[in-house]
Amino acid sequence: MQVHAPHDVTPRIPGRDFRIRGDKLPPTPSNVHGHPYFQLHIALGGSGDSWFGDCPRPLRSGSLCFANVRQNHPVRRSGDFRGYIIDFMPSFYWPDGVPSADIRSLVKTSELRPFLYQEWIDFRLSKFMRSDCEEIVRHIECEVDRDDTSPAIVRSYLTIFLSIVSRAYGDQLDEVSHRHIGSSRHRAVDKVLRLVEESYHRQLNLEDAAQVACLSSAYLSHLIVIETGKSFTDLLTEKRVQHSRYLLTRTNMRISEIARAVGYEDENYFSRRFRQVCGTSPREFRVAALR
Repeated sequence: MQVHAPHDVTPRIPGRDFRIRGDKLPPTPSNVHGHPYFQLHIALGGSGDSWFGDCPRPLRSGSLCFANVRQNHPVRRSGDFRGYIIDFMPSFYWPDGVPSADIRSLVKTSELRPFLYQEWIDFRLSKFMRSDCEEIVRHIECEVDRDDTSPAIVRSYLTIFLSIVSRAYGDQLDEVSHRHIGSSRHRAVDKVLRLVEESYHRQLNLEDAAQVACLSSAYLSHLIVIETGKSFTDLLTEKRVQHSRYLLTRTNMRISEIARAVGYEDENYFSRRFRQVCGTSPREFRVAALR
């Protein structure tokens, strides 16, 4: 799925799911929303608030706000808010293919950890960190604005930014991780995500997932929405479409063969689901990607 760019977005990397917005951003109402990409707010002035779970996180000068993939969160910005918003899809951060459908497991062991624990930590830039991080953001802007933009360079700067924050908050991140990582609710959803990752090419339904998680279908469905912001069908479709995009651009397989390879017996149904996620048909996607 592409990150669609509104009018105030710097030019997006062609064919890549990344965007950066700034410096003055329009005010927003406090509406609850989620998205299929990572989102980072960098506040340099003005005010605002964001909620994660039951915990409000202020957006003041020097504040950082990390929204994980599919995490529901309301955000409110004042009219004088200044700063940046960086959005990037998992497919941008892992260009060779997202290693797992279980994004949470990947994030737990990487510089992306702040995206998982925003609910429990108030991330702020120290004076030293702010200088370095602002310079990195300017480098990202300059690279994105180039005619010969290098996604690898943008990715490197982004990784450095996230690594600086993760290192500064390493002890707090470790403490929160040890407190919350083993909850039964997380374990149940982790089992479902692993099932999707390993068996998306088979005929799967919610009842199969409920059996793996040892929960009722109704309760598991509710739990998945709470934890991910998506239904089981949404998670399964996203994984299938993700792999089909890889097959469309890296192989010469027919559309019907790709449909079967990712778990769809009906090519037309596969095309409809693909269009719902990507906004284009599989055939159109392949032609555009190979130009």
